[in-house]
Amino acid sequence: MRMMLAALIVACFCIPAQAQVTANVLNRVVQVRSPAGSCSAFTIEVEDKQYLVTARHCLKGPNDASGLEVQQGVAWKPIDGPAYFPLNTDVDIAAIALPERLTVAFEFQPTSDGIAMGQQVYFLGFPSGLSTKWTSSGVSEFSEVAFIKAGILSAMDSRNPQSVVLYVDGHNNSGFSGGPIVFRPSPNLPFRVAAVVKGFRNEFTPVVKRESLKDQNASAYEDLYTRANSGIIVGHSIDHIVKAITDAEKGKRVEKASGTFERSVSTPP
Repeated sequence: MRMMLAALIVACFCIPAQAQVTANVLNRVVQVRSPAGSCSAFTIEVEDKQYLVTARHCLKGPNDASGLEVQQGVAWKPIDGPAYFPLNTDVDIAAIALPERLTVAFEFQPTSDGIAMGQQVYFLGFPSGLSTKWTSSGVSEFSEVAFIKAGILSAMDSRNPQSVVLYVDGHNNSGFSGGPIVFRPSPNLPFRVAAVVKGFRNEFTPVVKRESLKDQNASAYEDLYTRANSGIIVGHSIDHIVKAITDAEKGKRVEKASGTFERSVSTPP
């Protein structure tokens, strides 16, 4: 354990400061699970309130956040709170208002403002439930930090302003869904979160006989194909969930002021 911690410390001093993923990101990313499976999630603040953000497909249903749990040490703890969703169901993001702070609240702006094409980005998560884990002497609970991977912002599709997609050149794995895609707008500014990982694009590769492996034009054997990771990560802009939260909260304030308050977001049963 001491050797591992020493290696981490040495790495921090050897890597340029602008290339390090800092505590304002690392300490926010958590592992979650629901009836749909295990995914990644992270916290943001909107108007000084903390929210847990993940991918929509990681929930029990497209508009159902019931049964969501977050891992804290060896225990899984339920997350209860109003859930928020972008109006466009193609946007694979959801957020849950937290009754109390779950993680640190260091500066971490949820915005894609300042990101540039060709810029290096990082994405974090728990592929197959894996992470950096350690225990402290005399403590039964363990601590963990999400996997960190890097990529390049290769393309953006904003033809539909209600569903802006970011494409990252990088190798994503199952379990990263719901994790943040982060960037630095400049070397001296804190990391921001630009998007939420949806998954990766598949490419379909034909299955061929051994004797056809060197034939680039060989047809698929008996029309068999296999799915492969294309190396293109798909994420939706974080701006969509921030807008969903602010619009819902603004609507509640207006309704409350008019005396016709009625909750306009999904709530746990």
